[in-house]
Amino acid sequence: MKAYLFPITAPFKTLALTSALALAGCGGGGGGGSSNDGGTPTPPAPSGSEVTVIDGYLENAQICIDRNRNSTCDTGETLADATDAEGKITISDEDADYPIIARIIAGETNDADQIGMISSSYELIAEAGSDVVTPFTTLAKQLNMTMADLAALLGVREAVVSANYVDLKTDAALADEARQAHLFARSIVSQLDELDTASFNNLVNSFKTELTNQQNLNTDLDTIRFNLSETGATVSSVDNSIEALFARRDWRLDALNRVSEDSEINEEIIFEDGKVSGILRAPSPYEFNDNRLLFGDEYYHEVFYQSDNLILAFDERDQPYAYLPVEIPNDTYGMDLTAELFSGHTWYHLRDIQSKRNINVPIQIFTRMEFSENTVTLTPEGYDPILATWEIETHDDKADTLTIHLPNKLSEAFPNEDTITLLAYTDIDEDIIFVDNKSTIKYIRNLLIKDPQMANAFVTRWKAAPSPVECDIELRCLETRP
Repeated sequence: MKAYLFPITAPFKTLALTSALALAGCGGGGGGGSSNDGGTPTPPAPSGSEVTVIDGYLENAQICIDRNRNSTCDTGETLADATDAEGKITISDEDADYPIIARIIAGETNDADQIGMISSSYELIAEAGSDVVTPFTTLAKQLNMTMADLAALLGVREAVVSANYVDLKTDAALADEARQAHLFARSIVSQLDELDTASFNNLVNSFKTELTNQQNLNTDLDTIRFNLSETGATVSSVDNSIEALFARRDWRLDALNRVSEDSEINEEIIFEDGKVSGILRAPSPYEFNDNRLLFGDEYYHEVFYQSDNLILAFDERDQPYAYLPVEIPNDTYGMDLTAELFSGHTWYHLRDIQSKRNINVPIQIFTRMEFSENTVTLTPEGYDPILATWEIETHDDKADTLTIHLPNKLSEAFPNEDTITLLAYTDIDEDIIFVDNKSTIKYIRNLLIKDPQMANAFVTRWKAAPSPVECDIELRCLETRP
């Protein structure tokens, strides 16, 4: 069982709205078979049917067999194994007669559509006998529609939405429709739990309008996602290779660790003549490998999360870094935070409160923030809850900020602070917002994360950092690894 820093009480998206989180480890029993040469026994080939879980191919999705047919992943229904890198898992013959629920877990499940972890948990479901579990099988069950109905609405053939549409992109006769279906699947998946028939029809209309726009622009549909609303759609980039991610725009490096009181990392990343500069070391040879930027002999940044305006990565010590567009921040940049974003919602606030100058040994504070209309309950990990007030402050010269007014020095988690003021540097409609902390004490950059599983996964890895690093005033670090 995976240990979480906070109890996970937020429901998974879509069908299992009342299910408790029961995270089983990957792996499973494997009986030994015989070996012809007397060496290591050869395990028997698994019997059963192969099922593929797809938005893009979803790796490390948890699978439940809905034996009581209540559309909920109940105790005892979770399989020991998770999906492989191609989203595949073998379902035993005895389980093939039941619906399948796939649990996509933020911070643990990977989508082949993009580099980094899934950032918001959700569920997909398919009826018994289906060889795929997709947003389309989920919509059919949730909205009581047939695959033929879905296909007609989208303007593609039923053979596309009822099958492995990713694989069908290699079929010349179906490739264009398969790309459209794949684009719709990754665009709709974040809203599956919110849909009824009317809202779904409106989103389909928004999708088809924007699809026509992008086709007229000759856009590669495999590189974008639509952010759908009932009144239209905006377009975000999707990068399924680390080369494409870093080539998409000019990035600069920022940090989540507090390094000194009057210096910050703020370096543009430059790839030139086979070397990379701007990563706190002299220009170094580099290469891209899977989800890692490798530089020097033993250093790397491994992408954990990406959006249009933010990359979060961990280095070889599990220390976190952020990549932002080079224009962020500047004197005019910032995204307005709104009351609607917080009132009635829970966010998870991550930051480093290390106060010792030049010592990069983080003291990570992970705080659950439960907002009501005017008050917020702050629960830092390991500390008692604190009731505070909050407001959105408007400014003429910068974006509107979130300000939390704290009781006077009631917790070591908020040392010498009476307010926390957060300015958003990245889009507020993303699952993670990168913020500048304008508080009484300067604590470098922070994160606001929506999904509790994603927040737990991020901070757990950060806390795994093994050894201190001492940095001089110019932020050149002396390594002290054992």
